[in-house]
Amino acid sequence: METDEVKEEIIEGIKETVKCLNCGNEYIGNFCPNCGQNAKTKRLKLKEIISDLTDSIVAGDNRSLRTCFALICRPGHMIREYLQGHRLHYLNPMQVLIWGVSIYALLSYVCDGDPFNFPDIPKDITISDDTPGKSFITLLIDIAKSLFTNKLYYMFLTALLAVGPYWFTFRKYSIKRPDGASLPLNHTEMFYLLIYQSCIEMIFAIILIPFSFINGADDFVKQISNYVDIIFSVIIIKQFYTLKWLKSIKLYIYTAILTVFNVILLVVVLALLLVLAYGIFYGLREVFK
Repeated sequence: METDEVKEEIIEGIKETVKCLNCGNEYIGNFCPNCGQNAKTKRLKLKEIISDLTDSIVAGDNRSLRTCFALICRPGHMIREYLQGHRLHYLNPMQVLIWGVSIYALLSYVCDGDPFNFPDIPKDITISDDTPGKSFITLLIDIAKSLFTNKLYYMFLTALLAVGPYWFTFRKYSIKRPDGASLPLNHTEMFYLLIYQSCIEMIFAIILIPFSFINGADDFVKQISNYVDIIFSVIIIKQFYTLKWLKSIKLYIYTAILTVFNVILLVVVLALLLVLAYGIFYGLREVFK
């Protein structure tokens, strides 16, 4: 009893009782045990702007730099670690992709170039005035333009289209987890893997976009961009599942073929649904005239 009282006196002598400014909890220590806020939270001053800006760029404990560096140098190992449960060690792929797309959009505007040559819908599509359903078709074209020309939408769309083929290809491959379990990736985890892969493409796009200022460098940059996605896709497969190079290349080719087939099938199904919707809409319109 005496020792406990002595310990309490020592603790009280070192730290005073703090009332958390966030949740109102009273405690002794450096951080609130209820919400985790720092006990030294003070009023905002000019120096806080610099501190907050620095923390935003490096994500507090350099997670942004660590994530980007790992995605370039050891992408497969890094993605496996994140999916195994190392969630505080790296930024999640959504954060990296949104930041990457934002930075790329800003740099492409400043540099007046798009070295990675993202897909675009031709802008010279015209529809004659006497075409039935002109407004309906125009709406579909506008939606397609927004999906393919917006970098963020395009990345999400390509990842979604590749989830099924990738899951089908690697459904029998498992990764070991810290709790001892060895399980194959589910659809969500496979989607996260593909988003990280898109993040690598954005990182290289950001690195290469300054070359737009160099005369004659556009073709060289575009040639590099054509192979970045393929090379890193194979590297990720090899490192993630610890496979040999030849096996990784074969699996990538197989998933690429499945993805193309999946896209073609999706386009055919959507076309049939649109034709059906078009026929029903204008059929009913003629009936109720």
